Amino acid sequence: MEDPRRAGASRKSSFRVVEDVDGTRVTREKERHDLANALDAFREYLKRKDLKLTGQRTAIVRKVFSTHRHFTAEELQDLLKAEKGRISKATVYRTLALLTECDLIVEHDFGQGTKYYEQIFGRVQHDHLICVSCGKIDEFTFDPIREVQDRISRAKGFRPISHALHIFGLCENCATKRPT
Repeated sequence: MEDPRRAGASRKSSFRVVEDVDGTRVTREKERHDLANALDAFREYLKRKDLKLTGQRTAIVRKVFSTHRHFTAEELQDLLKAEKGRISKATVYRTLALLTECDLIVEHDFGQGTKYYEQIFGRVQHDHLICVSCGKIDEFTFDPIREVQDRISRAKGFRPISHALHIFGLCENCATKRPT
């Protein structure tokens, strides 16, 4: 069975690229498709927990899936406040927890004293470079890393569910400002 978080992530796309955000090629058509699938998955998850997909939860999911970068709960609440009016901090945090539980988003601790979130549903697994000076977060994929992880897991009889690789250092801009 295909991992629902990767649904469509490995297939070649015929979608027309209309913007390139943080190195991620995004299309409006794919964004609508991912949002519809994410809302369906979230609705089903909530139904299993005897919860409802409220208007506020829908607004949060829509904003999460239109945000093509890492974000904090506070940043998300500010974005929602600017567009949708008041959605309480508690509702934002509870909805982020639910979205994390059902594997539509992932929570990261990049060592900056706050939690960051990003959508993972329909996206290819990737790793992170984190600048300890300016806080810039760059995503990258490198197949040899995945291949080594797969080989080690197979050798140990281990079935991985997920992994996180965060490399901390100085981005090119900050590295040129600091003497070595």
